Amino acid sequence: LIFMMTMLVGCNKLGVIQEYKYDDSNYVAGNKAFSSVMNKINIDWIVGNIFIIQSSNHEVIIREETDIDIEEKYKMHYYFDGSTLNIKFCGSMTLVDYTYKTKNLYVFLPSEINEIEINNVSADINVNLVSIVDLDIDNVSGDITIEDSTLKSLEIDNTSGEIMLFKDTVEMCDISTVSGNIGLSFATLPKDMSIESVSADITLYVTNKDFMAIEFETVSGKVKSNLEYKKEKYTCKRYRKSVFFQYCLFVKSKKVLVKAKLNLDITNKLCL
Repeated sequence: LIFMMTMLVGCNKLGVIQEYKYDDSNYVAGNKAFSSVMNKINIDWIVGNIFIIQSSNHEVIIREETDIDIEEKYKMHYYFDGSTLNIKFCGSMTLVDYTYKTKNLYVFLPSEINEIEINNVSADINVNLVSIVDLDIDNVSGDITIEDSTLKSLEIDNTSGEIMLFKDTVEMCDISTVSGNIGLSFATLPKDMSIESVSADITLYVTNKDFMAIEFETVSGKVKSNLEYKKEKYTCKRYRKSVFFQYCLFVKSKKVLVKAKLNLDITNKLCL
């Protein structure tokens, strides 16, 4: 979250975020439709909602909606360099507060796009019926929902929002979260998946149970799955106390080891 911390400097007790700064020399405000082929979309957003959904025509369309009238400097700003579309929450050198909690961004995609990168503070993120090669989300708070979408690579770095995936096709999945539960429902199992959390409960449901490589790691959360698994408590031989629960998931008779660590103060090295 280094980029987000440098872009948003200072926050007083009233929740006003000061100095939303970036080089805006090429940016313009307002909604826009693009007919050009687009390689990447960068989104920097603060509050409200982000919707990335399927378009009904052959254009990439970005649109902002609010329930209040706002000055141009507070409107969404964008810059397209012919390959990459950059979207900002508002103009540079503005003070942003949470009055704009209903400031929503809509991104309509007509076909597959190579990459979307989202840096978000507290907006809810919704991705539905789209095809993206690489989707990278850096999220402080706000829930993330991805549904009926096709992704080659999904990477989420999350602090406190819930993460929900419904009937998605994902080849590679890497999710890291501090808190906020994780619910995963895949149309087919990813080829590779890694999930790390501090206190999240993790639920995994799959309809096609082909073999996958999977790794779960959580401090205090629980793991649930429709896959066959058993839970074994591991006791530290040196300290005579429970260190972690070991989950063994069986997919087509192939065992996949899942460890849910319950105490990070006592490492495996000290106990084994």
